[in-house]
Amino acid sequence: MEYPFLHTGAEPVIIQSVETSCGCTVARWPTHPILPGIQEKITIHYTGEVPGVFHKRVFIRTSEQKLITLTIRGNILE
Repeated sequence: MEYPFLHTGAEPVIIQSVETSCGCTVARWPTHPILPGIQEKITIHYTGEVPGVFHKRVFIRTSEQKLITLTIRGNILE
């Protein structure tokens, strides 16, 4: 799952950390400074194998000291 975003601030921003709510959720994000007006994306991959509904969160902290929460939900079918 990809989460595209557009940096609308006036100064470059850095994603300092990304934490997932469990080991079955993997995130990839840009590690370079993101310039104003540039679109980037955060990619999240859920690796769970147990059938059923899942609900996971990803916590992103930026150099602006903002905490952003992304949520992924889905259903693994047998």
